[in-house]
Amino acid sequence: MASLRKREAGRRRLEANKRQVCNVTGCTKRRHGLSYFCHAHAFAARHHGHPLARKIKKKEYEHERKHVVRFLRLHSAHGAVNAAYELAGLWLREAEAGQPVPAQEQMARLAAGGVTGAEIIEEVLALWLYSRWHPTGLPDDIRLTKALGTNVLLLVPREASSELTPGGEKKYRRLGALIRAEVGEHIRRVFGVFALNVLTAIERQIRAKQDAAQALRTPFPDPLSTPTAPPEGDAGPH
Repeated sequence: MASLRKREAGRRRLEANKRQVCNVTGCTKRRHGLSYFCHAHAFAARHHGHPLARKIKKKEYEHERKHVVRFLRLHSAHGAVNAAYELAGLWLREAEAGQPVPAQEQMARLAAGGVTGAEIIEEVLALWLYSRWHPTGLPDDIRLTKALGTNVLLLVPREASSELTPGGEKKYRRLGALIRAEVGEHIRRVFGVFALNVLTAIERQIRAKQDAAQALRTPFPDPLSTPTAPPEGDAGPH
């Protein structure tokens, strides 16, 4: 009897909540389930870390990727770069071998698809640099964590399901919110300090180039209008 009353109370709460409007300012849709948001905003909050967050497409951080690729090539012999490649590659190899690593099944899928440790590091650094340069578009919080997980997992297309879309096209298995977070959190934990060092170095190199370019534009003084002191020991013309 008590269980029946609980179920009935839960059903009433659900129905009452579904009559409420989504908490996102300007959205007039009804809430989804017991969420404070409509279906679309609830999905965004769960999968991307915020009701207004979205997936960051690769083309959006191609500019940042070019800086990362240039830096990694320039420092290809650096111990930290090689250690990062090795750790990311080990993650893939252990997943493929069935070892209990974070997101084992999904990382094994990436390994089977030919993804390398270097490709993971490049993707991570490019997206992290995008967040650093576009903090309003991708803040460095749970949104970046989810984005790191999502975009690394999409280095290989998702598996197709047996279902088709209403238009008869392939339907792909959705990446769960928990697996996105698991991958992103592992990346932050293992590669966070390395990423900070790389991004700081990239910005330092960019500033050095900008300073040098600015120095090239500095005009020279006019020797006829700028008085100069005679060399030491020279009293001038006699």
